[in-house]
Amino acid sequence: MTGWRVGYLVTPPDIGPACARIHHTLVGPVNSAVQRAASVALAHGDEWHREMLERYRRRRDLV
Repeated sequence: MTGWRVGYLVTPPDIGPACARIHHTLVGPVNSAVQRAASVALAHGDEWHREMLERYRRRRDLV
């Protein structure tokens, strides 16, 4: 997901709509495929992250 911008913002109710308009104007909407990928990454990220680190460690140790 390198380069994909996905996140969230918690605001008081009175400024939330203005933040949403600014976000939409600056970065555009995130398509549904990216939203789904982000959801899966957030739900299973720790497991994936550990596996990725182990792969990198093995590659590093080869050098």
